[in-house]
Amino acid sequence: MAATRRLVLLLAPLLALAAGNSKKEAPTIKVVEIAVHRSSSDRLISIDGRIVNSGQRAIPNLVLIFEVTGVDGQVVSRQRGKIEEDPFDPGAESEIHWQMSDQPAAVEVVVRAVARDDRPVKVEEPGPYAIE
Repeated sequence: MAATRRLVLLLAPLLALAAGNSKKEAPTIKVVEIAVHRSSSDRLISIDGRIVNSGQRAIPNLVLIFEVTGVDGQVVSRQRGKIEEDPFDPGAESEIHWQMSDQPAAVEVVVRAVARDDRPVKVEEPGPYAIE
């Protein structure tokens, strides 16, 4: 009985370490460059920029989510746009060109992302970015 207890005490830290290493890190993208402009003549908000897959694995069905927020930080509009590169490989870059209807209360844009089956994707430099 004592030998079994000792064995369990010796193996427990190793099993915990192995379990911790088996967790997959969430895929990661980075917003490298972004410009958000309001066009009063067209009543549109345009988003142009570049993202890169800064993670270690390909991201299938990558979808960017642009959350437009008002002065109080509340989301006034949310738009989704799929990235053409599929899968989005590690180190790959993609340009962003997106337009949406202008929202009078809109002042900033935050970038979020999901992959296949709406699995979260970590976004480095998500914003908020001021609408100019």
